[in-house]
Amino acid sequence: MIRLVATLNALNPLFMKALYPYVDGEYFLFTTTLLAGLVSSFVHFPRFQSLKIDEEDKYYTFDWTFLLVTKAIDSVISATVSPHLSPQANDMVDLSVILVSTYCVMTAWWFRPDRLSPQMVNWITKMTRIDPRIQKGVQLLHESTLHRTSVPSDTDEFRTYAASKGKDVKGPIKVGSALAGLSVLFESAKRRNDLMMFVTPKALGTFFEASNTEARRKWETVAFSVSFAVLVAFARSSPARLRGVVGKGLSYMVM
Repeated sequence: MIRLVATLNALNPLFMKALYPYVDGEYFLFTTTLLAGLVSSFVHFPRFQSLKIDEEDKYYTFDWTFLLVTKAIDSVISATVSPHLSPQANDMVDLSVILVSTYCVMTAWWFRPDRLSPQMVNWITKMTRIDPRIQKGVQLLHESTLHRTSVPSDTDEFRTYAASKGKDVKGPIKVGSALAGLSVLFESAKRRNDLMMFVTPKALGTFFEASNTEARRKWETVAFSVSFAVLVAFARSSPARLRGVVGKGLSYMVM
């Protein structure tokens, strides 16, 4: 991050000098900071990404990228769409995003835990206090390696456990995942926003595989660079557009 910001600060005056005759004053600071942030990210992020992935921490830059993507989208919407909506409509949008994100995260935890970081999987497991045998059995059912009528010998444990509890191994898992986010109804608007910034990046990550491939590195670099550039541009031109703890922290770092 230090190198990113240092290069950003070095490039910004150069872009200001080059674009001064061509960019309108209202958008001048945003545009020059955006371009400086974009170049800085493309220069430094691939090396940082390679170091982290080579250390077998493949989820580190993955999680950071989706966090920045989420914040960038949120900032753009806050600047363009939110001013035209009522406070009630904005709150409803935030609530809907949290509910959908929670659904994606919980279904991934049940069926595809490899789409979540190990830290996130462990945190959900600890919070839910669900017997690991149940989770493993549901995954086997989802992968069609466990059948309700003809169960292989190595999966008898799950079937026996379900029978001992009087439960059908086919449960409404997705319904439960959809209801998991309703607790935010009892939170304040500020707390709800912070929760949205926490869970939405995790939800976006469930649609992609954190594999160590060249394609993953390329699209991740593009996503991180564009998002970082958008965020630092807002941080310097319209810091009020950055909501939540992450937004305030980024504004402090680049100002």
